[in-house]
Amino acid sequence: SGAVYVFTRNGMGAWSQQAYVKASNAGYTDLFGVSVDLSGDGNTLAVGAPGERSAATGVGGDQGDDSANTSGAVYVFVRDAKQQWSQQAYVKASNTDRDLFGFRLALSGDGGTLVSVAPAEDSAATGIEGDQSDESAEAAGAAYVFVRDAAQQWSQQAYVKASNADAGDTFGFCVALSTDGNTLAVGAYGE
Repeated sequence: SGAVYVFTRNGMGAWSQQAYVKASNAGYTDLFGVSVDLSGDGNTLAVGAPGERSAATGVGGDQGDDSANTSGAVYVFVRDAKQQWSQQAYVKASNTDRDLFGFRLALSGDGGTLVSVAPAEDSAATGIEGDQSDESAEAAGAAYVFVRDAAQQWSQQAYVKASNADAGDTFGFCVALSTDGNTLAVGAYGE
């Protein structure tokens, strides 16, 4: 099912484990922890689980529905002033399928922008906000951008595809996001 371990360093340079983190719906072969990223201040943690099985879509969906094997999920955790970690969001693709969502992810420096990729996503759409229901380009891949508002709620801001999406491109095999969250780079090693 997977796990993430959070360690902190004190003023003397000694490391200690601060937290043992699990998904709220941990399941067999979820691969929780295949990808992780921390905000610049270390208070927001995003964890990918590309083997997660829920058919839910968007943020905060039904975690108990295990009808979409390897659809994937991302979990966002935050650390409070008492140094305690809690899950803030359960994040799924807007077009959930067997796409390995959460295979790679990136957070902006302030933790307010999250990008998760799904290299096995099958739409032949191109550019931003294309037709997500098109399933004609197997493993073309996609990236999804989410933002956190002032009320600490997450929502999807963009569905991102390559300008020349094609089957087997695996757009989203790797991803990087600038510290300010305004520049995104997505790799497609099969292009």
